[in-house]
Amino acid sequence: MSPAQRPSAAVLVLLGALAIAAPGGAAVLPIPTPSQPAVSPDGGTLVFSAGGDLWSVPTAGGVARLLVAHPAHESRPLWSPDGRSLAFVSTRTGNGDLYLFTFATGEVKRLTWDDEPEVADAWSRDGRWIYFSSQSHEAANLNDVYRVRPEGGMPLEVSADRYVNEYFAAPSPDGATVALTARGIVSAQWWRHGHSHIDQSEIWLLTGGTYRRAGGGDGRGKEAWPLWSADGRRLYFMSDRSGAENLWMQEMGPQGPGAAAQVTRFTAGRLLWPTVSADGSTLVCERGLGLWKLDPATGEATEIPIVLEGAPATAPAERRDVGGSIDEFALSPDGKKVAFGARGEIFAASAEDGGRAVRITRTPADAEYQVAWAPDSRRLVYVSERGGDHKLWLYDFATGQETALAAGPGVDDTPRFSPDGKLLAFQRDRKELRVLDLASGKDRRLAAVQLDGPPLGSHRPFDWSPDGRWIAVLSYGERMFRNLLLVPVDGGEPRPASFLAHTNADDVTWSPDATYVLFATNQRSEPGQLARIDLVAQPPRFREDRFRDLFQTGKSPQATTVTTPAIAFEGLRQRTSLLPLGLDVGSLALASDGKNVALIANAAGQLNVWSYSLDPLAAGPAVPRQISSTAGGKSSLQVSPDGQQVWYLDNGSIVATPIDRAEPRTLAVSAEIDVDFAVEKLGLFDRSWRILRDFFVDPGMHGVDWDAARATYLPRVLAARTPDELRRLLSLMIGELNASHSGMRTPPAETVRTTGRLAVRFDAEASLAAGKLRLREVLPQGPAAVAGLAAGTWLLAVDGRPADLQTNLDELLDHTIGRQVRLTVADSPGGAGSREI
Repeated sequence: MSPAQRPSAAVLVLLGALAIAAPGGAAVLPIPTPSQPAVSPDGGTLVFSAGGDLWSVPTAGGVARLLVAHPAHESRPLWSPDGRSLAFVSTRTGNGDLYLFTFATGEVKRLTWDDEPEVADAWSRDGRWIYFSSQSHEAANLNDVYRVRPEGGMPLEVSADRYVNEYFAAPSPDGATVALTARGIVSAQWWRHGHSHIDQSEIWLLTGGTYRRAGGGDGRGKEAWPLWSADGRRLYFMSDRSGAENLWMQEMGPQGPGAAAQVTRFTAGRLLWPTVSADGSTLVCERGLGLWKLDPATGEATEIPIVLEGAPATAPAERRDVGGSIDEFALSPDGKKVAFGARGEIFAASAEDGGRAVRITRTPADAEYQVAWAPDSRRLVYVSERGGDHKLWLYDFATGQETALAAGPGVDDTPRFSPDGKLLAFQRDRKELRVLDLASGKDRRLAAVQLDGPPLGSHRPFDWSPDGRWIAVLSYGERMFRNLLLVPVDGGEPRPASFLAHTNADDVTWSPDATYVLFATNQRSEPGQLARIDLVAQPPRFREDRFRDLFQTGKSPQATTVTTPAIAFEGLRQRTSLLPLGLDVGSLALASDGKNVALIANAAGQLNVWSYSLDPLAAGPAVPRQISSTAGGKSSLQVSPDGQQVWYLDNGSIVATPIDRAEPRTLAVSAEIDVDFAVEKLGLFDRSWRILRDFFVDPGMHGVDWDAARATYLPRVLAARTPDELRRLLSLMIGELNASHSGMRTPPAETVRTTGRLAVRFDAEASLAAGKLRLREVLPQGPAAVAGLAAGTWLLAVDGRPADLQTNLDELLDHTIGRQVRLTVADSPGGAGSREI
């Protein structure tokens, strides 16, 4: 085994597993990654997560045995103070709930039912409470701290500041004080390697409702994971104030926190998820893709050798219908067919009645996307990453053959056919606009541009003029303002056509008569707007003209060829307008007659589809008309060739509705594929690594040897058993770059939402004293507020089922979204003034 393949942590596996060949030809064997350790109360045993299951091993190392196995992902184990049970987080019932495992019986019990993922933080020293962090009742992705009984029941707030992120809580041994991490987003990107201003966080102490600073830092470092010594006189925590992440300690005297002292002396690397035994004798942390034991007295650190022995639970390959989880689609120019991408494969089906889709590609380890129709509605073009490339492929329905296009070096994407179908425009390396002659197979560069690219590319960054003589392209320029360029296809320099100080723009669209261009544009954090640029001065239109047209109906309609008029570049700046929609515009699609434009826009915090009249002779002023009313995401907006139907994706399903009213019709399509995580994970790993290699903002990769990073993480990914573990490993790899706006997250399709919300907060102190639930706050415009509930009211039952501290309210409200529920409320915990609402 070469040095590049040697494990960086002393972890081996005694499992039958697939090996793959490295670029040099040597076999790469899977290496499991132990994570999130928990030390037993006496310091003798570790429990950790690996492969999405929980394992136990002596703290000195050795053979680990399988403890809790499930095809879902199990993580963040916490020993109870008496050593008889284990709290942990599992996705077996959703997005991450708290569970309790009892060693004596093997019983696994669910403790929380909320839709938001919980993070297990700590046990109280008396074993009566389990503390955890969650975003369930907070805005802007902020966490609050809660606690729940190990027997189950209603979780209660511990710390819930409206404007502060609070997480990684640890109650003191006497229960009087809770140490927690506040501010920063370490809760979300703990995997980021290095210092960042957005990770600047602090250790706070909460005692009797009063907060104090601890940690001894100046607020400019990253501090997290507070841990108490057995006697409560010392507080351990991770800090990067020395330049690298290390364990620090602070004395907790009667007069308050003392000076902080560094315990470990690491000069590089990440120190993650530290844990301490209840007797204070043993500290363990996650570091360098392994587990390390730390001596709290000397700071000495030693890696723990671990061998996994057992058969982890793994989800088998399965046949899955992805017709309801479509990522993108394209309506054919004749309006009779749809092509769509789902889970990295391309399919096609009838636009009239859907049904079983025809599968075009079969590359489970590689992704295909950005599908587009040829004008003849008989061919498709799309991007494929097969073989590690990003290239264009053409599929001909007449022959059933795929053909690779434009085989030059570089990353090719965003293909768009010319109106006559003879040319194909595309972008290369996000820096060039190129055109491919399909007959000769030769391509040429039209212009140097600066564009986005997959996976965060624009939907329509350029568009052909109706006669194919020009391409309008939205390119970044000086100060990263994104503006419109008009590029002549026959050659010549691009001409600027817009001059906006906006950083975002997308969905450029030529009008059918080629006299104006539309696109969506906005400045960061500002609402999106619909921009119109008149390429020539628009003569006034009068309603009398429409009357005169009535006398032309006896003539036979003549086919017309649209020719782009001579563009009046002088004065373009003055002929740019932002249409008065009053919506936050995201994307647009123009009807073939140019009289209406469809929009996906945000209003009142919800994306929906709207139509807007551009007809200057329409009766009355133009106002946006909402033509969809569903919650969730919308995308792939298109208008049918006759201009009468708007097509779009609604939460993964293809929907069509008339352009002037909301009468949605869902196109039911079936698209079956075999989903094999063992195959897909390698494709996702390679894709993530390649995208950063090719397009990271710094060609020097922030000083990281990116090839070495691949060699380090590939064997770890080979051993990954769950999508959550894969995302964790990819985040750690991406975190090596110490870059903002990066990482991995759960796709929306895998995020399950079933718990109804009352939009209330409870008074933890009063509820604990009475054993009933007292409302402390009723959020404006929420369901409880609309029903007339007020702060101070006591909640006694939901649909006749008692609501108290012995019952988890989220369990009572599970599967109630969109349904009516009956609440029994009263003016006192004893039931005085009881009533139903």
